[in-house]
Amino acid sequence: MQMWRNCRERGLGVAVALLGVVFLGAESARAGVGLAVNFDLPKAVLVGQTGVSGSLTITHTSTPPEAEGSANVSDITLTLSCGSRAQGAACPYGSETPAVFSVDAVATGRAGTACGGTTFLATVIDAPAGEVAFDPLEGAVTLGPANSGPGQNQCTIDFTFNVNALPAQDALSGSASGSSARTTAYAGAAASAVDRDRSGFGANWRTWEVTQ
Repeated sequence: MQMWRNCRERGLGVAVALLGVVFLGAESARAGVGLAVNFDLPKAVLVGQTGVSGSLTITHTSTPPEAEGSANVSDITLTLSCGSRAQGAACPYGSETPAVFSVDAVATGRAGTACGGTTFLATVIDAPAGEVAFDPLEGAVTLGPANSGPGQNQCTIDFTFNVNALPAQDALSGSASGSSARTTAYAGAAASAVDRDRSGFGANWRTWEVTQ
C-alpha cells in the first residue's frame, strides 16, 4: 500500500485535473500548514511519443502563523493515467489504467525555484496504478515562507515521460473505444513546518487525452 492510498484511507486525500487546459484549482490543507499542487502537461499526446515534457509545481500556501515559516516537502507522488475523475489523493481502486505512460527515472528542480538544480529520482511505488514518487537526492525540499516570492515558496519539478499505450478505460465515458481516450492525472505532496510540530498536504487532478 503506497503513501497516498494510505493517506486517503486516513481521510487526508486531495487531488489534480486537466480537461483541455482547465484547472480545477489546487487544494490546500485545512488552516495551518498547506500546499498547492499544479500540473503543466500537454492537452493531448500520441501513443508512441517519447521524451514528452511535463512539470509539477508545489507552492507553500500555509496560513498564519505557519505562513511566516518554512516548510519541508515530502511524499511527492504522480499518477499520469487513471480511468476516473473522482477527487481523491490517488486513482480509485478499479479505475487503474497501468502501462499507459512511463516516467523517466530522473527529474530536475527548475532553476529559479526553491528546488532549483535538485535531482529527483522517479520511482514506481504502485505498479497497478502507474504511480511514481519523486525523491530528491539532496534530501528534503524546503520551501520558504508562504508570503515570500515564487523563487522561495515554490518548487517546480521538470520531468519527461513516454506514451506507451491507449488507456483501456475512458475517464469521462467509462469505456474507451476508437482511437482516443480521456485519462486523469493525479499528484500530491505532504508538508511539515520547519519550526513547529505541524503538518499538512496538497494535491490536485487533471483530465487529458491520449490518441493513436
